[in-house]
Amino acid sequence: MVFTGTSISHRTSPEERAQSIEARARMIERGGYAFGDRATALLGSAVTADTLALVQQTLRATNPVGFMQAARFVAEAEMPPLAAGLTMPLLMVQGQEDRVAPAATNAELLAAALPHARLIMLAGCGHLPEVELPSPVNDLIATHLS
Repeated sequence: MVFTGTSISHRTSPEERAQSIEARARMIERGGYAFGDRATALLGSAVTADTLALVQQTLRATNPVGFMQAARFVAEAEMPPLAAGLTMPLLMVQGQEDRVAPAATNAELLAAALPHARLIMLAGCGHLPEVELPSPVNDLIATHLS
């Protein structure tokens, strides 16, 4: 298995879950063009102008109904215990500058819970390593799967 920009479930209060859903609803209210403004929060300092533009365009095309459905699922779902059922070799590729799912509170915890997990941190990279650094990520995946 391979994860990029690994995020794990964190227990939150009902109030925190409601705030999370409300914050995402406010993002949608600003409209698709403004939604592209989130791109810089997802990317690292080494991102190219072309990649930034690609991510902005992709975010502007986000389906608001699907986005809110995902936000509600994440906020309301009962998640299994950390690493439950993960028995296969796991590669996690994480950006050192990931502000969405920082490694210290996400991927590093999962790596510590799984003896068969390998965590690779990429410098200058944010939450989307497969977009920001596709060639190195593809090489890591190919090696892991071979």
